[in-house]
Amino acid sequence: MFESNTTVIIIFVAVAVVLVAVLSLLRQHSVVQAGVANRLRTLALENADYTIFIGIPVTAPAEWDTVTEVTDSTLYLQDGNAIPYSRVRAFAVAYTNGQLIDAELRGLPLPSGTSGLSPSRKTDDDILEADDLVIGRNYIRITYGACPAHPNSPDHYATTLTNISNEPIRVERFAGYTKTKAGWRLFTVTNSFFSAEEFQEWYGLRNRAWIMPGKSVTDPNNYGARPVLWAYYCRSESGKRFIVGEALE
Repeated sequence: MFESNTTVIIIFVAVAVVLVAVLSLLRQHSVVQAGVANRLRTLALENADYTIFIGIPVTAPAEWDTVTEVTDSTLYLQDGNAIPYSRVRAFAVAYTNGQLIDAELRGLPLPSGTSGLSPSRKTDDDILEADDLVIGRNYIRITYGACPAHPNSPDHYATTLTNISNEPIRVERFAGYTKTKAGWRLFTVTNSFFSAEEFQEWYGLRNRAWIMPGKSVTDPNNYGARPVLWAYYCRSESGKRFIVGEALE
């Protein structure tokens, strides 16, 4: 009888351990899924110009479908199907030029027509020192804030440029820089400057090239390991050229 009771207790304990492990995994999955849904919802509502893809069928994504309409709670596909954010497992969000903003691929390839940033054939070597950035502070103010889609990531952040001058300013090229003994050295995924067209796309200027006096533009999805300095080669409407930059430690 004693051995029988002992066996029952052992089985009971083993079952309890398994149940605790299963519940823990379910909770972890729930947290991860909630994070995916919140990230996608933030991006979907951030900018109406973004192109959004979700993996279908949502329970086991095998291909991409394009979102045609978004609301606060729901994504609508080309065939009219309504998908709550909470059901989405795989997604990709891109700018109108096809460059990827964020994605949860779940084993799928990138959607057709999209691409991530990769090293370019041309390599730019540029080093900046504090004196190079003095004049630019009379024209542009740079501030950093939390990235709405990745609010807990120190390497994701929103970057805002405000025109504090009395004339329109345009960014002709820009890049992220890493701190070295020689100064701030250009350090980007592409190993080169980003273009004026990319600035307009990422900072929500659409087809406008100029930042008007008193106006601000923001890239809500900027990223790069700290310490980092983002610097912008600019030109004023009157023809004045300058560099403006701000470090994020």
